[in-house]
Amino acid sequence: EMFKRNNFSMLAMALVDFHDVMEEIISAADVKDTKKLLEVYPKVDTSLVVVEKEDNSPEIMIIRKNLNELKNLAEENAIDDMPAKAAKLKASFVKVYLVKG
Repeated sequence: EMFKRNNFSMLAMALVDFHDVMEEIISAADVKDTKKLLEVYPKVDTSLVVVEKEDNSPEIMIIRKNLNELKNLAEENAIDDMPAKAAKLKASFVKVYLVKG
């Protein structure tokens, strides 16, 4: 309530929180650490659910798609593909944040 009264965007706050945990999964992907990536995934997933509750536009769905594909790559031990997918995840987040954050 206080945030709404002070004109804080709940979506912007959710995006900032998501960004913080997203960086952890990107770091794991960049060093091809499937174990760490899969350990961090639930936290990133939960944070993205908060974003999705505020806005589930097609742009947010692209973030979800990239996140899930990154998890699938880790589960399949496709480590050489993880850094590029992590870069796509980050790029999809940046596009959303620049417009909606």
